[in-house]
Amino acid sequence: EITKYIYKQLENAKSCSVSGFFKLAYNAKKMDMGTAGVIEKRVPVIILNESYIRNFQLKFSKIKYASEIPTVEINYFLIAQKCGTEKDTIVTALKIIYNRIGEKMSTGKQVSINFRIGKLVADRNVVKFKFLKKLCEPIEIRYKEYKEGGPKKDGTKEREYKKKQKRV
Repeated sequence: EITKYIYKQLENAKSCSVSGFFKLAYNAKKMDMGTAGVIEKRVPVIILNESYIRNFQLKFSKIKYASEIPTVEINYFLIAQKCGTEKDTIVTALKIIYNRIGEKMSTGKQVSINFRIGKLVADRNVVKFKFLKKLCEPIEIRYKEYKEGGPKKDGTKEREYKKKQKRV
């Protein structure tokens, strides 16, 4: 169920965080298309939690990501409902699984774990995440840009524009 939840966030171009394990975020590049507005291309990235990396003595490249994209924390209550159990049971089970994965990766041996969105691979304590090819294609988000301090040509005021920005 948790991978379904993460996959859903990916489909909606949203960042999400799995507390203590990783964050699914995006590299984002904006291109000004003049009067046609702005196109933002987002490509998903996985960032392992820094304390997780330290605790298991793993090596994981620092990845730049677009921090302005809102991040949703995994909804453990929703996952527990779908699994017919309690939230605490899900949280505890996931912590055990994440720790076991970390222990296996810290041995230095090759480890490969398939998720719905891709594959977590470790070799000699070096960890990488390989997304499914179809998820690596950039997501395009189009919106109108405006000049700071004035209304847009379509009459939208700055405050209304910022509200629209947050929903994107």
